[in-house]
Amino acid sequence: MTERTSWNIIDESPTGEPSPPSPSPIPKRYAPIIDTLRLYAGWLLAWYLVIIALGGYQHIRRLPFQIPYVEGLFLSPLILLLAFASYIFLLLTSLHTLLGRGIRWGIVLTAVGLGLMYVFSINT
Repeated sequence: MTERTSWNIIDESPTGEPSPPSPSPIPKRYAPIIDTLRLYAGWLLAWYLVIIALGGYQHIRRLPFQIPYVEGLFLSPLILLLAFASYIFLLLTSLHTLLGRGIRWGIVLTAVGLGLMYVFSINT
């Protein structure tokens, strides 16, 4: 008779023969696309804020080191528009999650986001 210990890797059947390990398929879990887009938008917003901060400082007074194109990117309305778009996307997707992730709320918040982007792009 064999002695069973907790560290025994091979599982034995009642007859004493080792049984092959049962293949337990691990289900693949993917992150939802909206969470991936939120992560990407968060990183983009962080980089846009760094560009805006460095460009604003370089525009007011000179940095001790020179970063090419920072002042040009700071003065570009496209960077400001994209930073605002990232912020609005993060804000509205968080609001959509708080409201229950319904399709109707998604359509309404998409229309609000597009309207805000239109008004912002007209004014810049």
